[in-house]
Amino acid sequence: MAELVTTENATLDVVALTDVKALAGAVAPCITLAMPIPNSRELAARLKSALRSVRKQLAERGTDTETSGGLLAPIEHLAADLETAHLWAKSLIAFRSPGAVRHYWMREPLKDIAVVGERFEIRPLLAALARVQRFHLLGIGRHHVRLFSSTPHGTEEVQLAGIAPQNMQEFLHTRQPDSGAVEKRMAAGPSAGAMHGVVFGTGSESDKEQDRFRHFLKEVESSVTKLLRPSAGPLVLAGAEYDVAIYRQLNTYPHLREQAIHGSPERLTAQNLHERAWEIVSQSPSEPLQKALADYRRQSGAALVLGDTGAIVKAAAEGRVAGLLLSENAGSPGQPDDPLNMAALETVLHGGWAFELKAADMPAKDLATALLRF
Repeated sequence: MAELVTTENATLDVVALTDVKALAGAVAPCITLAMPIPNSRELAARLKSALRSVRKQLAERGTDTETSGGLLAPIEHLAADLETAHLWAKSLIAFRSPGAVRHYWMREPLKDIAVVGERFEIRPLLAALARVQRFHLLGIGRHHVRLFSSTPHGTEEVQLAGIAPQNMQEFLHTRQPDSGAVEKRMAAGPSAGAMHGVVFGTGSESDKEQDRFRHFLKEVESSVTKLLRPSAGPLVLAGAEYDVAIYRQLNTYPHLREQAIHGSPERLTAQNLHERAWEIVSQSPSEPLQKALADYRRQSGAALVLGDTGAIVKAAAEGRVAGLLLSENAGSPGQPDDPLNMAALETVLHGGWAFELKAADMPAKDLATALLRF
């Protein structure tokens, strides 16, 4: 196996299949540490305790003290900086081998793992791959427009100055809507919701105010869509139901979610907005998993689909597995002798994909399903 290129002790915001493939090619000894984060103040102590277990396992493998110290030093340094670094993560998982050290914040609570083996325990990463990992939140209102770029465990506000109008007053100072082109009635689109059949006239000041607001949101939508289109991540709206309905009619961004956060976004903290947006985007599979499930449906019932664990492990070792779906209850997750962890490693190492799902989300009754190349 090719050794990983040595990397810095980097925290990775999201898990990519390329990351898993790199970890699959690591050389022993491979250290996997995972732990939940019930209290950030306890995390450093919990990590130090896990490191004692790892140090003992390295000694039992015959690893000398100097080599063991060199392997564990980056993780020990990590322990000193953990109390405030994790944002809103629920767990931490770290990997260390002679060729690499990296760690990830995870959204779901993980079981404790402190294992030294020939290969890494990658199944928690396969569960992360099955979920959306980058998404956007747009808070809309007359007084404030806010855009956030988020991962499952953190969010960052995108500065819209010079990109999109940030409030209606700013918009009216810089651009005036074309009063001669105001629509008498907005056509109700598929997501119009509460706006179905709303009439816009030009007779009253109230009507004119609504027309201005619609032009304002049209400018916001155009700018935000242009900004987000290259990323292709899901977008969740937050705002008054009426405002959200108008935006939906104007929307051209293909990944806007049907569900929204109703209410004034100005009254919610960034963390509250993030939590509520995550509840929405986490209900559906990631785009890579959707493609994998489509592959499965096309092959379902064919001879190239395996559901027997022993046969899957053998086929993966032979490089014949193109895709692998695992139930979270399958095998012995977190244990050095977990055969399905090995099958997943071999699958991604040979260019295939692998995901871990909740038992209820598996497309068949089998605890594991493999799609074969031949």
